Amino acid sequence: PDDVGFPLHGGSYVVQLHLSNLTGLSGQRDASGFSLCTTPTRRAQEADVLAFGTTRFTVQPRATFDLTCDLTVPAGFPEMHLLAAFPHMHKIGKSIHTVKLGPGDVALADLGGHDAWDFNNQPWIPLDATIKTGDVVRTRCVWENPTDAPVGFGEKTEDEMCYSFSLYYPKVQMSAFHWALPAFASQCRAKP
Repeated sequence: PDDVGFPLHGGSYVVQLHLSNLTGLSGQRDASGFSLCTTPTRRAQEADVLAFGTTRFTVQPRATFDLTCDLTVPAGFPEMHLLAAFPHMHKIGKSIHTVKLGPGDVALADLGGHDAWDFNNQPWIPLDATIKTGDVVRTRCVWENPTDAPVGFGEKTEDEMCYSFSLYYPKVQMSAFHWALPAFASQCRAKP
């Protein structure tokens, strides 16, 4: 929306670009880039990013692991408008979905996902949804580990993730609020 912006408050920022040349081909060139548009006019609403999902999992060797994590939005949070989602897993991810639940575990809003996860194609998904105190946000991640070693959460491509990054507004102004708080606070259960 025209009245929403992502604030830049001085300092430095990181733009991540992950390139892999796993077969070691020579002479490879990249034409990736990005555009950044800024304005000195502050918007009425500040946006921020939070992550639904979890950091607490291990996918056993030669196994499929199906994990569902629920977060009940805690008291004291304002109604948050979700603008976009960036579901994120790594190489052994198979699918990821986030939804807002209603009574009886009925999905009231699709908050982004991929039926067939593709590590090489990770777009932002536009959203128009709201969440508020008491709402339940459910993230389900499924992995298939073809290796002989367990794979757990981590930042390296060889590790795994179960995050649905969500761009929202208004920004929650709490000193203890961290972008990963929803993932840390979620309650998870594995499908038998």
